Amino acid sequence: MTDDSGDGQGLGTKTASGTAGSRGESRAPVQSSDGFARFGAIDVLDDNAGHGHLAALEEGGDASTRMLFATNFSSPIALIKAVLRARRARRAGVIVNMSPFTARIPIPGTACYAASNAALEGASYALAEEIAPLGINVMAVEPGRVRTDFAARSIVRSVTTMDDYAQTVAGTPTTPSVPLVPKPGDPARAARVIIKAVEADEPVPAAAGEREPVGLRSVRAA
Repeated sequence: MTDDSGDGQGLGTKTASGTAGSRGESRAPVQSSDGFARFGAIDVLDDNAGHGHLAALEEGGDASTRMLFATNFSSPIALIKAVLRARRARRAGVIVNMSPFTARIPIPGTACYAASNAALEGASYALAEEIAPLGINVMAVEPGRVRTDFAARSIVRSVTTMDDYAQTVAGTPTTPSVPLVPKPGDPARAARVIIKAVEADEPVPAAAGEREPVGLRSVRAA
């Protein structure tokens, strides 16, 4: 958990950034207790845990699939549950769930990765309607191709490969033999767009019928 209230870049509130353990296990109970002890309350929860896996659906192992869902879905859900009780009591707060564009536009080699993030987006939309009457907002954020080291540091490639997928999965821009596609998104600018949305009088909703994530259009327009 990190306190971003003093970084001079907005969010003059108490902000918690969620993470997951190296094996995908959630540290939500410990982190939320530490956060409440340090800040007294958490106004904004930013679920930014992420783990990628590149493989054709048939190539991916069961353990890798479980890891993906543990990190990208189960851990954020655990963090949300950990802070919701206090948020419900105060009838205020914002939950920000980060998700890649592949949650809605999957590409070859990302079947399980895309599914794990689509699960979080689906939960975000349902949660938004569940807690909207309680004064708590939910945002599903798709920052698009932002310049980070995620592809180099956080993507695990399957050790199992099959020749039949050489023309599809092997051509994905995150495979070792294919250069990474230039990423036009500025992470600092993306962060400012998200902060602006969070601090808005009416934060960008993540509700059925209003599913307009903070995506490439918003980031480029920042």
